[in-house]
Amino acid sequence: MIDEQQFAASVERERRRRRRDGLLLWALASLLFVKPVHVLLGLVGLPVEFRWPLAWVGAPLATALVYAAVRGVGGLASGALMNVLHPGRGGKAAPPGYSHAEALAAAGRMAEAEAAFEALHAERGDRVDVLHAEIAWQLKPGGNVERAKALLQRLRKADGATRSDDLFATQRLIDLYLGPLHDTDRAMSELRRIMQQFPGSRDAEGAQTALATLREQAGHAAPHAPRDIRNADSTPPSSSEP
Repeated sequence: MIDEQQFAASVERERRRRRRDGLLLWALASLLFVKPVHVLLGLVGLPVEFRWPLAWVGAPLATALVYAAVRGVGGLASGALMNVLHPGRGGKAAPPGYSHAEALAAAGRMAEAEAAFEALHAERGDRVDVLHAEIAWQLKPGGNVERAKALLQRLRKADGATRSDDLFATQRLIDLYLGPLHDTDRAMSELRRIMQQFPGSRDAEGAQTALATLREQAGHAAPHAPRDIRNADSTPPSSSEP
């Protein structure tokens, strides 16, 4: 069964990969900005001998400024569009009723909490943060296992779900199938999904190992035809008296 430490390690690896890709992209973009910065410094009248050194220093700064500006404008535009399509969903603020739903869950009133959470989903769509919040409660003792399974499946399809969300949902589904749901076949299917969605990663290697272990256990647990001792002797009994 995949534990929380393994999931946390996979999330950290994904963050490191994103940081590495971001730094590489920033370095390449900075190279493209060197010449424009050099030309701009010439327009302001700086001597030639100072232009190139300052251009190499200024290009990364210019890249960061342009990236920040584009991201800011893009975020505003995306937020405005989401507010038009789904009022209130584009912002980061929790939707109305979110705290109330969590309070009901904390009080152990899970049936009412489920209804409150579902009302939020019906009104604003499946928000990743709201799904995570209810999943956390449903996975605790006293939660609804079938409800948790459905929420995890919805999380993978939710708008804004990341690869980390996908991996989290898949690993928790494996835990449920190997645990309270007792469905080894579906657990094996989810392990194969990790291998397909995250090829070459440590998670895929771990899934491959777990899948091989489950297959071996299934082979050892294969039922054998019981031998009926009463019919071991196929010779029919004689009806004659000695």
